[in-house]
Amino acid sequence: MPRYAPLVSKFGGLANLRDLIPGLPVITDKLLGLSSMRELPRWNSRPFSPEEALQETEGPEVVLLADTFNTYFEPQVLRDGLALLESSGRQVIVPASSKSSQRLCCGRTFLSSGLLDEAKQEAARLVGNLSPHLDRGIPIVGMEPSCVFTIKDELPALLPGEKARKLAEHVQMLDEYLLNEHSSGLLKLEFNASVSEKVLLHGHCHQKAFDSVDATVRLMENAGIEVETISSSCCGMAGSFEIGRASCRERV
Repeated sequence: MPRYAPLVSKFGGLANLRDLIPGLPVITDKLLGLSSMRELPRWNSRPFSPEEALQETEGPEVVLLADTFNTYFEPQVLRDGLALLESSGRQVIVPASSKSSQRLCCGRTFLSSGLLDEAKQEAARLVGNLSPHLDRGIPIVGMEPSCVFTIKDELPALLPGEKARKLAEHVQMLDEYLLNEHSSGLLKLEFNASVSEKVLLHGHCHQKAFDSVDATVRLMENAGIEVETISSSCCGMAGSFEIGRASCRERV
């Protein structure tokens, strides 16, 4: 994914035709192994770019990980996170690869396919890029649970060493960061809740495994939202088709 996404996204409009032209899903199933049993995620016409960070605020710095999934399929998620951090007075750093044709990635899609050597390469690039920020004590946050908890769990096993361990200890979900900063008195959150009904929250499997859903619940409760977590099992969208999580949310 991180290697072909920058190229394919340039022709995203054509790629999206796959599920619109009758018979084409069957052809791509036979030629490329892309199952015709389901629709593919839709490429966004305007992927998220690290240059979108304003770099104008003088507040505390924070690193926002622009994961591959959200960058190319749901960039508004990253744009909303960026806007939230910048409106909170944070100077946001969006790390990027030295090569414009590549994106920094945790290696989740390689791991899902059993490609450990390729996953190690991606992990090494990520650690090398983020280590200077870690050395300066800058918080590192992400918005895709699969990626954040891959860094926290699998990455130290792929790359044993102090740098990988330090990154695993410091990376956190955006809601965890906001809640911790608010609880420590370092960030004053002003909410404008418009949700009057109870919200049912379906926690991500990675968040459940690491007991991270509680941060999401507490943050919503601080905003005056009544929230109840759904006692549910996995939605079934793990592995190489993790990018299908949008379809999972729609069904819920």
